[in-house]
Amino acid sequence: MFIERYDNGISGNHLILESDLINNVGYKSRMLMENDIPDFLPCTIIRSDGKDEYVYDITSLVSLYDLYECEEMDHRFLCCLINGMAAGLECAEEYLLPPEHLFYDPRHIYVDRERLKVLWCYYPGSYTTLAEGMNELAEYILTKADHKDEAAVSLAYGLYKQVVNEDYTLRKLVTKSSPVTDPVIGDAEEEEILKIEDISDFMFPDEDDAPAIPSSGKAIIGVCILILLFVSAFTFTASLYGGDSMRFLMKMTEMKMCLTLTGAMAIMLPILIILKWYRSFRKFSKALDEVGNNKDDTYMKLSRDKDVQFGWEL
Repeated sequence: MFIERYDNGISGNHLILESDLINNVGYKSRMLMENDIPDFLPCTIIRSDGKDEYVYDITSLVSLYDLYECEEMDHRFLCCLINGMAAGLECAEEYLLPPEHLFYDPRHIYVDRERLKVLWCYYPGSYTTLAEGMNELAEYILTKADHKDEAAVSLAYGLYKQVVNEDYTLRKLVTKSSPVTDPVIGDAEEEEILKIEDISDFMFPDEDDAPAIPSSGKAIIGVCILILLFVSAFTFTASLYGGDSMRFLMKMTEMKMCLTLTGAMAIMLPILIILKWYRSFRKFSKALDEVGNNKDDTYMKLSRDKDVQFGWEL
């Protein structure tokens, strides 16, 4: 048996477990004191007057029980919690610490809300079999899962079923339960990103995606464009002489008229280029307008998701 008390002072908040000297736990105590075990509460052991005091630093932490006493666990937090459960068992195995001395009671499992991390309390003076402790914890999680969140209920039930079968490879549960879409981005923002990528593809098309045009076809297209430019320039220049084509042909022998024809062609080519880019600009503007229509809704959704994580408001 042990006595549990809390010390809240200037130096921080501490959980203190006091009992008579515990036999045959020398290496376990040294493991706790000499190693910074990532997923365990930091522990200091004080021995005096025939008693052991295990002092755990719980500053800025909140117990799982207190955190969800009046709330329900959503899918995101369940993923965090199950990963934390798996990490705790892995740490115990890595440091040769029997998992029977872990506290599986939600009142002694702590959550660091700032780092979104689950921390276990390891106390050699307690003893609970792994099967019994995990079953009790899984039952508690099943009752606290948000029943409006289908993914959360499915994950909690999967955890319970796996623990009952004494299968403690918990990380695969989270891997199977992870949604396809990135929870940070969300569907609305993904849709906007896809639209922007479509605009980018339109303005800067990938040559590999463009349909192949045979060399002969390119040559024919080039010749047709040249003929069209020549006819356009010829018609434009002939109009300067009252539409008299014969008179215009006679004047073509003069250098001055050749320069006029060259100038007309030089004028027509930029006009055609400008018209082509104007059409592209219209399409680009229309695509931007479509993206802008959902911009406000996306920002509102992102602002809500930014302030709410794992069932509590930061």
